[in-house]
Formats: sequence, structure tokens, C-alpha cells
Amino acid sequence: MYNPNRVTQEEQTGMELGTVICKNCLDVLFTLPTDGVKRFYGICSRENCAKESAGMEGEEE
Repeated sequence: MYNPNRVTQEEQTGMELGTVICKNCLDVLFTLPTDGVKRFYGICSRENCAKESAGMEGEEE
């Protein structure tokens, strides 16, 4: 079936080019719809990563 609005439909749904990465273990946590390729860093729920993150916060204070 011919769909002349195909590009418009893809723009409305958004492409998930944003990636959220754990800054300790570098696992990909999830993706986000963004306008371009982007990397975001966070902390995953693994016990080791949470402990390392808590240790880093204590050093900064």
C-alpha cells in the first residue's frame, strides 16, 4: 500500500537515538526519543554501581 506520509509518521513517533548508560559499568539502561544521537549517563540499580556512586558522592563533599 502506498503511503505518501511515511516520513511524517516516523517524525511524529520519534526515533530513539538517545542512549542512557550506567557511568560505572557502562551497561545501556534504556533509550530515549531524541533529535539526534545523544549519550546520557546515570547509575543502574546493580549493588556494586550504587555503592561506587555513593563512594564518589562522599569524596566530592
